[in-house]
Amino acid sequence: MRGKGMRILVIGAGYVGLATAVVMSQTHEVTVVDIDENRVSLINSGTPPFEEVGMEPLLRKSVNRGRLQASDYESIPPGDDFVLFCVGTPPQRDGSVDISNLKAARDSVLENIEKLLDDYLVLAIRSTVPPGTTRSLLIEELEEHHMSDRIGVVFNPEFMRQGHAIHDIMNPNRIVIGASDSKALKRYHSLYRSIVKDKQISVYHVSIESAELSKYASNAFLATKVSFANEIASLAEKIPNTDPDEVMDIVTADNRINGNHMKPGLGFGGTCLPKDLAGLIQVGHSLGIPMDLLRGVASVNRATSIRLMSILNGELKDIKGKKVAVLGLTFKAGTDDTRRSQSLSLIEELNAAGADIWAHDPMANENTINEGLRTKFKRGDDIFKVTRDAHAVFLMTDWPLYEEIGIEKIMEPANGKLLIDGRRLFAQSPKPDYVKYRCLGSFCHS
Repeated sequence: MRGKGMRILVIGAGYVGLATAVVMSQTHEVTVVDIDENRVSLINSGTPPFEEVGMEPLLRKSVNRGRLQASDYESIPPGDDFVLFCVGTPPQRDGSVDISNLKAARDSVLENIEKLLDDYLVLAIRSTVPPGTTRSLLIEELEEHHMSDRIGVVFNPEFMRQGHAIHDIMNPNRIVIGASDSKALKRYHSLYRSIVKDKQISVYHVSIESAELSKYASNAFLATKVSFANEIASLAEKIPNTDPDEVMDIVTADNRINGNHMKPGLGFGGTCLPKDLAGLIQVGHSLGIPMDLLRGVASVNRATSIRLMSILNGELKDIKGKKVAVLGLTFKAGTDDTRRSQSLSLIEELNAAGADIWAHDPMANENTINEGLRTKFKRGDDIFKVTRDAHAVFLMTDWPLYEEIGIEKIMEPANGKLLIDGRRLFAQSPKPDYVKYRCLGSFCHS
């Protein structure tokens, strides 16, 4: 290991991998490997291949200083101190985790191991994997090839939020490290200390399996909080004179309950909470545990688009051929990621009903929208063109832009003046008389 500046190889240039590489390249020499040639080219030009707050200036700085480069496996430099696996582990049809990308990355690294290995090498997995994966995939493989004395293994879960990834890596609220041995633990701990701003941050040294399970448990609990708030909102829809926002304010005033992820409205989406919830349920099933609580959490979340369509059908009996506007395509504000977005689930429902669907989003683009869905709606950059003559407008992402424009201007060009607010963005705002306002937790409407 070289003094202050270490050599790090990051496998995978997605949200986790590139954000990790960019932060670490502020102090160390980093190579990020990806099989996507276009992504490699963009990174080497100093351009992020996706939207992430604060990434572009740091990436450009590191590339210009020669601290960060992107490559394929053939061009990786020799002699690394750390290899970080940050490849995708997507869900399969039954919710179980597909680790084929991780296996392929493992095989590629082992094929190049003599090139990578200098003095002592630490292999670290940051991809989310079921408990036991790191041991079976890396530790047992290294032991079989009699390499475990020169190569340590770590599992280090990431707890970053899309749209806040750079900040969260530099300012984590905890660090979890599961290591194969004390040497690997010490080396990796030292690496992490070099990139975080708060040197007093809590660091949990645990077994590899506990570290793996902690990531699933954390995201499953956040998903549970979201579904709990939305279950209460469902009750509020049936009880006159109730406001789910007020109820949640009272609940979270209890200092034992953190208010994050407890705002009623649309359920959770994106690549983390749905995937990790499903993955943990499947882990439980494989061990003979029914996972009733978490299956209920998933069921409540799936019901969101059904509730939205129920509100629409209560106002418009037939939407076939009628224009419907959808404001917001990303699963949350601050990112261009539309994967597992509630908006896209709604668009599927609207398309099945024969609606003429128009959509607006300030950050989503053709490259971030599933190809199979692009033909099911028209996308416009002008929000007023999107809402013009619409019989109904759905507000699906709480972009600050929509709040700045305001409900009056958004709805002025619309035909039916029906606004269904999935995010409760305007729940507490004055509404013009001509707007028929509906939202989840229906007694907030005018």
